[in-house]
Amino acid sequence: MEVDYTGNDNEYEAEYDTMGAQTEASIEDKLNKHEVYGDEAMKELTPILEKLTFAKDSSEEEVIQEVTQAFNLKDDYQEFDLEVVFEDGTKKEYKVNNK
Repeated sequence: MEVDYTGNDNEYEAEYDTMGAQTEASIEDKLNKHEVYGDEAMKELTPILEKLTFAKDSSEEEVIQEVTQAFNLKDDYQEFDLEVVFEDGTKKEYKVNNK
């Protein structure tokens, strides 16, 4: 997920990839000058991701609203880009460009 706001270095980026038994995670929160990687990022992201209830047939608006609330992000973003791979392998991308 990548969310960009107006101004320099106003970006929130979170990544959580599960590849078989291996998981990679990172948070690059330039809004709050907070960057974590690996196990520490997994500890922060796991409880947030567990709150998410949207499904692959949820509307783009529902998904974006739920994700911005779960991550406590402001709605005044310039760009929002989220890529999700659901358990059945379905891959969906949710994008908004307000520039």
